[in-house]
Amino acid sequence: MKPLKSASDLEDLIKERMSKLFGPWPKLMTLFVFGEYDRWTVTISNAHSSGDSFYRGQALGVAMVLQDQFDLNEPRQLS
Repeated sequence: MKPLKSASDLEDLIKERMSKLFGPWPKLMTLFVFGEYDRWTVTISNAHSSGDSFYRGQALGVAMVLQDQFDLNEPRQLS
């Protein structure tokens, strides 16, 4: 069983890892973590520049790695 994290904790963890790898989180870019059936996913706002576009793509990659490491701490819907 994977460790549980809140959506806010996962958002902070993604931003923290991205800041260490690629610099500060872009001011106009928003990130949301939410539960989706038996897993969690992220939504990141559209990029405002080519640099932001690269950053956004890398953030989605970091989120995919973290999905293998952590579960979202929220009630699950039964399908």
